Amino acid sequence: RAWHGAGIRPNALIDISDGLASEVQHICRNSNVGALLDATALPIHAETRRAAGHFAQDADTYALYGGEDYELLFTMPAETLTKMDPVTYTAIGAITNASEGVRIQTPEGAVIPLENRGYRHFGGGNEVD
Repeated sequence: RAWHGAGIRPNALIDISDGLASEVQHICRNSNVGALLDATALPIHAETRRAAGHFAQDADTYALYGGEDYELLFTMPAETLTKMDPVTYTAIGAITNASEGVRIQTPEGAVIPLENRGYRHFGGGNEVD
């Protein structure tokens, strides 16, 4: 309701229940664009970080490729964000030209391709087609 009242209309919107990485890939593929995510901007809950540490795993891997997160991923022009309450969203990257592909900048500053992985509903495994 708040978005509608403020005239906010995302260009694309999808839930990330199958994993952030796979949903970014879906948006980019269907919109013929690329994306550059910032790994340091990913909102990762403290419990997720603790669980990752307990199992000697990387919390970013959980955030990117895990599933069942009840969050929405959306794209919109950066100037539209000024109409929104900043506590209601986290900017995690930018849309780029399709020729650049879908990439992520690591905390160390390296820019690498973002693997197209996430939860797969049918056929088993954890790979996205």
